[in-house]
Amino acid sequence: MAIWARRPRTPSFIWKKNWGDDAFARGAYSGYWTQGLWTTYGPVWRESIDSLHWAGTETSPDWNGKMEGAVQSGMAAADEILKAL
Repeated sequence: MAIWARRPRTPSFIWKKNWGDDAFARGAYSGYWTQGLWTTYGPVWRESIDSLHWAGTETSPDWNGKMEGAVQSGMAAADEILKAL
């Protein structure tokens, strides 16, 4: 039998944690924004300044704070630069 055809084993233990309730993590690996902050200021943070274009998870319109958002933001910035050239 091929390795990829095997079924995964059933876990014997699952540990769940709400990072938003952790006093020290305050939301895990991402910024912990207050309500309305991102929807109010997010579009302004993405605006380019002359030839300076921003990219990063904080400037992503979707998946903010996640790796997917950083990749999406980088691709958007690259498109902006190509259009500017």
